[in-house]
Amino acid sequence: MKRFFDAATLTWLALLALTLAGVAASAHGAAPGARLAMALLIAALCALKAELLVRHYLHAAQAGPVFERLIRAFAALAPLALAFSAVREGWLG
Repeated sequence: MKRFFDAATLTWLALLALTLAGVAASAHGAAPGARLAMALLIAALCALKAELLVRHYLHAAQAGPVFERLIRAFAALAPLALAFSAVREGWLG
């Protein structure tokens, strides 16, 4: 059976869907608890997007274990920074 989309296209569509979900989540939550929950959800979506990029575009596993660990650590920086910022805002706000 022939596939309608190749793996790169499916990954791109998944990234697009996750981006739209993040935009939708950012529009909700006026109360501090809801804002914290939505910010943490956006950080989780960002982490999922980073995983898709590392696995399907960068093919880090094929480059060797050291390079894979470096790429995964770098990809984890944005989601961790978003989560830290959300918790800090929730703590101070």
